[in-house]
Amino acid sequence: MRSTARLKVSRSARRGAGEADVVGRTEVGLDLGELPVAASDIVRLGLEAEVLGPPGPRAEVARSVTGLAQRYA
Repeated sequence: MRSTARLKVSRSARRGAGEADVVGRTEVGLDLGELPVAASDIVRLGLEAEVLGPPGPRAEVARSVTGLAQRYA
């Protein structure tokens, strides 16, 4: 099932997106396929991106980074 996630991305992570906010981040829509694959793609952006919604993709990214933090703690 495909869905669309809302993300905030930094200036360095966006290409051709809309206007940036006061801290240089832009809200974009991202068409998603399978959540684990999409989360992996988003995690690759590191701190350059934040999933704003919907809750499913945001939670999947949170699970991914929590697992990484536990592995490297």
